[in-house]
Amino acid sequence: MDKDSPGVLTARPEQYVFLGNPVEGLRRLAGQVRGMTPAGVVKSLGGMTIPIALDAMNYGAELLDPAEPSRRQRELNALLVGGGGALASVLTGGLDALPVAVEITHDDTVQAGLTPEEKINVGKLLNVENYLRELSYLVGKGLGYDRDIPEERAYVREEGAKLAEEIKKVYEKSQQPYTPRPYSGGY
Repeated sequence: MDKDSPGVLTARPEQYVFLGNPVEGLRRLAGQVRGMTPAGVVKSLGGMTIPIALDAMNYGAELLDPAEPSRRQRELNALLVGGGGALASVLTGGLDALPVAVEITHDDTVQAGLTPEEKINVGKLLNVENYLRELSYLVGKGLGYDRDIPEERAYVREEGAKLAEEIKKVYEKSQQPYTPRPYSGGY
């Protein structure tokens, strides 16, 4: 059962034990275990360990969140927000960090007075974790935690309301009748 032999399928390490060659099975299993070293994990994930490590820290931050008084809600937030954020990192290859960077940059420019507060924070609307947080509070309320999402964390609702207001302004402006400018008679 050599992989180099033409027309012969290779077996997984545990299958070698059942096929009568436990030594080969153990040798192949040791090769797989060697691949599980930190360097092997980094190589197998294609360098995605940094975003996953940051999401693991996010999981811990949700568990230790001092702004959330309910232990059960903190655990649910850690599961949904932390775990969902890690899943989003894996599925997007770490690109889910871009909306977070945009969100932080916008908040910093508002705080510095460079951007008006009325401007829409697109980062908050594109950050998956904000939607997961609202879902977490909704699930918690369904489980009987009797806890609505705090207003200071309802980012999606807040930014969604700003976006709806902007769309309404654009719509109302487009509905105004067209008044041609008077001809000035020249260039």
